[in-house]
Amino acid sequence: FKKHYKNIKKVHLKFNYRSTPQIISLANRLLKKDDRSYEEVKTKNADGEAIQIHQFCNPRDEHDFFVKEITAMINQKFKKHNGKMFEAKLSDFVILARTNKIRIEIHRYLVGKGIPTRMKGFTAFKYGENKVSRFLDSFLKNNGLSKELKLEYLVEKLGSSVREELWENNEYEVVYRVLLNVSSDFLKKFPSAKIEKFVKYIENPKSFPEIEDAVNIKTSHSVKGEQFPFVFISTSHQ
Repeated sequence: FKKHYKNIKKVHLKFNYRSTPQIISLANRLLKKDDRSYEEVKTKNADGEAIQIHQFCNPRDEHDFFVKEITAMINQKFKKHNGKMFEAKLSDFVILARTNKIRIEIHRYLVGKGIPTRMKGFTAFKYGENKVSRFLDSFLKNNGLSKELKLEYLVEKLGSSVREELWENNEYEVVYRVLLNVSSDFLKKFPSAKIEKFVKYIENPKSFPEIEDAVNIKTSHSVKGEQFPFVFISTSHQ
C-alpha cells in the first residue's frame, strides 16, 4: 500500500461501538500477541457476560455442547446492553467455523438433532425418525389438536409441556424446545394462522422465506459486519 500511495496519513480508529469490554480485552491480547505493531482498541460499552472457554475430546462432543446450550437458552429471557429484556430465539445464535468443511459438519449434526439451521440463506430441518415432522404429527394426535385449530393452541400446549418437562427422553427435549421456539416465532409472523399452516411450513420451510428462525452457521469471514446476541466459535484452538 505504501509503495503505491505516497504521503499517506494513517488514522487509527480507537473505539469499538459494538462489542463488550470482555470481548475487546481478549481481542487486544490475541492480536497483540500475533502482531506487535497492533494498536489496541477501546470501548465505552457496558460490561457483558464473561467469555467462556470449553475443551472437548472430539468434534462430536463440541457439537453436543452446541445442541445442549442452544436448546437450554431458547425461550429464556435475557437482558440487552440497553437494559431491555428479550426472549432468545434460534436466530439469535451464530456458530462461527474456521472452514466451510467444519461449517457443513456442524450443520449436519444440528439438523440431525432436529435443530433448524441457516447457511447462505437456506433453512434446513431434519425429517428423520423421531425428529421434527414426525414428532409434530404424533404430538398433534396425542393431544387431540386438530389442524383446523388456531396455532396459538399448539404454542400453548408446547409451552406447558416444556415447563413441566413432559418429554420421554433427552432426545425429545430438543425437539420440544425447538418446536416451541419455531411455532412461537411463526405465530408472531402470522397471528391468525391455523396449525395446518405451521405444519406446511415444517414440511417445506422454503415455501415461507420470511421465516428466518434458525441457528446461523457461518465462517468468520462471511459474518463480518453482522451482530448476534450469542456467539459460539468452533475449533478455536486451530
